[in-house]
Amino acid sequence: MTARWLRRLLLAQLATLLVLGGLLAWFGFPRLALLLFVLGLPAGYLLLTGAHVLLQAAWCARQGAPACPAMVRWRIWVAETGLQMRAFIWLQPWREQTWPDWLGATSVKGKLGRSCAFSPLTTARMRTDGVARDTPNTGAVATQLPVVTARTPGVVLVHGYLCNRAFWNPLLARLQAEGTPFIAVNLEPMLRAIDGYAPGIDAAVARLATATGRPPVLLAHSMGGLAVRAWLASSSANAARVASVITVGSPHAGAWTARYANTIQAVQMRPGSAWLRNLLDLESGQRQPPMHCIAGDCDQLVYPIRTALLPGAQTLRLRGTGHLALAFHPATWDALQTALRHAREGHVGASTPCQTNPVGDANL
Repeated sequence: MTARWLRRLLLAQLATLLVLGGLLAWFGFPRLALLLFVLGLPAGYLLLTGAHVLLQAAWCARQGAPACPAMVRWRIWVAETGLQMRAFIWLQPWREQTWPDWLGATSVKGKLGRSCAFSPLTTARMRTDGVARDTPNTGAVATQLPVVTARTPGVVLVHGYLCNRAFWNPLLARLQAEGTPFIAVNLEPMLRAIDGYAPGIDAAVARLATATGRPPVLLAHSMGGLAVRAWLASSSANAARVASVITVGSPHAGAWTARYANTIQAVQMRPGSAWLRNLLDLESGQRQPPMHCIAGDCDQLVYPIRTALLPGAQTLRLRGTGHLALAFHPATWDALQTALRHAREGHVGASTPCQTNPVGDANL
């Protein structure tokens, strides 16, 4: 659904540029028309990202909070524009199922580009070097494959606002290459209440735990972190079903920029919203799995940095990193690998009771 909506939005944007370019050409400005059609879309993303970067800088100046250096701000502007274009023009509209959920099966690619899937049971017949003993009779040539050992913990990935599972494609490719099972959740329908996504997350956790025999690690970006918290709060038993939770750039105390949108999710993400207060009430006294919060001091959408942190959670503060880039930062990958290693070693289960974190003032 989200992919279809993004495709329609992209086609509408291109059609608008084509019409405007046609009008310019009609009035005798063919070069300007070509320039508009070629650069119109990138310019739009540059302006949108630049507006968020400047809003964050203005907020810091008004509140007397530490601000990103000017050169870092310029770098984030360009980098985040590129990441947004990759996500909203290419990956999410067109590549939603490039990396389908992977529960541990591996494949051998042949000369003709065909692949022969191995189930998790079949992978047990592989040599320790990752090369299949027997190549199916399809003309395929054995290649190096990820080794999937028994009871390998997996990852459930949860995307953020106005996105879909293809947001995680760069990480999904890497996880599969390293033999880590994963399920990337689609939060659909796109604009429903955040707590309405709890059944989908619950199903993904159950499916991956059944396939691997281990509680999974949850990795959530932006609004996805709130969706995971809402799922955890929906049942006191959920904390013991996951090894740990990593949130990346999630507006735990609300997002100041949510004031500029009127969708139900944006209203829920506003600082001090009734939904956030209710979520804290539901969490109060509940035991939580090990929680890790990754936040950026130059995040142009979730600021100040304290709004992306939770009391009692292990925190990692990244300098000079924008909102989308946080999800693909090497430190995020390292944190995920550490969580998976702990899961393999059996460090799972509920930790401590959740503490109440006031969300009335997002300027802390």
